[in-house]
Parts: sequence; C-alpha cells; structure tokens
Amino acid sequence: MTGAFARLGAHFELGDHNRRLPAMEGLRGLAILLVFVCHYNGIIGEQLHLPPAIASASKVIGLWGAGGVDLFFLLSGFLIYRSALKHGLNYLAFLRRRLERIYPTFLVVFALYLGLVSLHLAPSRIPLGFVAGGRYLIENLLFLPGVFDIRAFIGAAWSLSYEWFFYLAIPLLVHAFQLHRWSRTSRVLFFAGIVVAYVGIVVAFGSHFPAFAWYDSTRIRMLMFVSGILVYEVLSSERLSALLTPSREVALVAVALAGAVLILIMCAVKSASGSADGEWTAETGTLQVIPTFIACAALALVVLRPGGLLAGAFSVNWLRWTGNISYSFYLMHSIPMHIVAVFLTHGPLRNVNPLIAYVIALPFTIAFVYVSSAVLFVAVERPLSLRPRQSSAASRAQLQAA
Repeated sequence: MTGAFARLGAHFELGDHNRRLPAMEGLRGLAILLVFVCHYNGIIGEQLHLPPAIASASKVIGLWGAGGVDLFFLLSGFLIYRSALKHGLNYLAFLRRRLERIYPTFLVVFALYLGLVSLHLAPSRIPLGFVAGGRYLIENLLFLPGVFDIRAFIGAAWSLSYEWFFYLAIPLLVHAFQLHRWSRTSRVLFFAGIVVAYVGIVVAFGSHFPAFAWYDSTRIRMLMFVSGILVYEVLSSERLSALLTPSREVALVAVALAGAVLILIMCAVKSASGSADGEWTAETGTLQVIPTFIACAALALVVLRPGGLLAGAFSVNWLRWTGNISYSFYLMHSIPMHIVAVFLTHGPLRNVNPLIAYVIALPFTIAFVYVSSAVLFVAVERPLSLRPRQSSAASRAQLQAA
C-alpha cells in the first residue's frame, strides 16, 4: 500500500522546480484549501436554503477563506521578486516562461467552461451579441478582468490579472531603480514605504478612489505581493534570518493566529452590514489588508525558513501534493462545484434537508475536485507547463518562477 501511494504521489512531485522548497509547496496547499472553503459557500452553500444561523456562519467562513488568494499573492511576490533581482535577467525570456506556465492549463479550463455554459451547467457571464460576447471572451483571454472593471468568465481567474500585472511590473521596477544594487535595508524601507503610502492614500481619500479601496477582488490586495517581497528579504539575509529564534517564531505564530481571528471578526462585520450586497465601507475594506498582510507574512516566515517552526508541518506529502496541483485546482474547482450544486438543487436530493445536503455534499465535492484537478495537472499542466527545460543551467536559473 505504501509503495502504491508513493507511486501515485510521484505524479505530483515537482523535482527541482523553483529551487524546490517543500514547505512552500505545503503553504500553497493551505492557500488552495482556503479558496475551496470560500467557494464551497459561494457556489453550493448559497444555492441551498440553509437555516439563517448556518447560512450566516457559512458566509463568514467563506469570506475568511478568500485569504487563500492573499497567500498566493505573497508566494508570487516572494518567487518573482527573487527572479527579478537577478542581474541581467532576460525580461522577454522571463515573460515567455510565464506565458508557458499559465496559458496551457487556463485555455483548457476556458474551453471546458464554454462547454458547460452551452450545456447550462455553469452560469453564463457572456454578454448577448456577437461583438459584445466576442470582445468579452478576448478580454478574459488577455487576463484583463481583475485589474480592470470586467467580470471574469472563470470566476476565480480574476486574480490572474493581478499576477500578470506583477509579472510585468516588478522586473521593470527592479531594473528602473537598479534595486539589485541597493543595500537590503534600503530595499526594505523602499517597499515598506510603498505599503504605508498606499494604505494612507486610500484611507484618507478612499471616497475619491473607491476601486482602489475595496478589499474584495480589487487593487488594495496587490500589497500582498509586497508582503512576499519583504519575507524574501528577511529570509535571504543570514543576519535577519538568524533573528528568528524559537521564542520569536512562537511569537510570530501567535501573531498569525491573532491576525486570522481578527480577519474572521472583520468578515463577520462585513457579513452583518446593512447593505443588500453585504459590502462595507471603503475604509473598512482597506483596513482588512493590514491584519492580512501581517498575519500572512508572520506565517510565511515560520514556514519558509529552513528549519522553521512550522516547516516540517507544511512539508507533509498530502499537503505538498495539494500545493503542487494548486494551479489546476484553482482553475478547475468551480466546475465540479457547479455540477454538485445543480445536482443538489435539481436532482434527486433537491427535497433533502438543506443542512444535511450541505454537510453530506462536502466530502464528495472535495473528492470530485481533487480527482478532476489531479487529472488536469497530470494531463495538461505538468507535461505542457512544467516539462524539463532544454536550456542551460544558467538560463534555467533565470527563468525559475512560481
């Protein structure tokens, strides 16, 4: 049994990809499971007529689970900034590698969504009319929803717009300011200054720039890339990394837990707000990024530091494998969820008690998501996006990315 499990797990190993950090793979696993929690409520929970108290609790936990995207942004900030700091980085080769990494799996899932929409198994967001519908699909193929005020065809894919913006911008920023020549302290102060200035501007002038202030799916969350940049600067410095003594790591874990609780409370406040769509004020939406920024950074420091307090816990195989298929999981998971939602609301279980259906559907849904995501990873993502590079060792080092 152990041998069979090991052979199965071999399909989900990444080898030396990204200068392999096993605990980072596990942190990705946590991130995608939080996203699952978020969308299980949004796609399945909200389709059922749950008792009010259960529905409210599910909504709050779902809002809290959206923090998985913030963890993904942090990890991208860490990895892409690490690549961008390399002197002599080939910008076009870097972008080509990112295209190869992102597009094959995205295009397959995009086609699946088109098929499901045509079969009425997924909600259609395509505007009526050939021109309007065609323009909308092209906008989605170019990853414009997210940074731009366009609704994403694949609901979860809005975040790819932010990823692409970061991929395009951070190497140019590093090159323009020659950041690789700066001292580490100067770089830390530079990025910390960006965070403070950004938050200060949207808190003070949020009513004038509402799109930059809302926390959900909008621009304030781009600061999470900077959280990953700062984590990289700490962990790549022997002097700073040495400051993370066991007692200080325990304190960081406490900070991460306290931040998670505070974010949960803020999500409850948002859910209980009086407006029909559950939104809150721009100022409150902006402020949620502060505990998110701090809690995710604290967690990352004790997970990503070799020998860190939580490095071992995040290096367990099942969590690493979940992290390794997380991109396929992220793009695919809504499809099984929509199918389960249709089955629950229109199939033989439509008359079952909603709470019982909600609970019973959970293990079947997560199994359905894992299997479909694993198939997508093995059949598409791994052979097309993670295949061994034919370039030299030096080129491989330049092109490593998330």
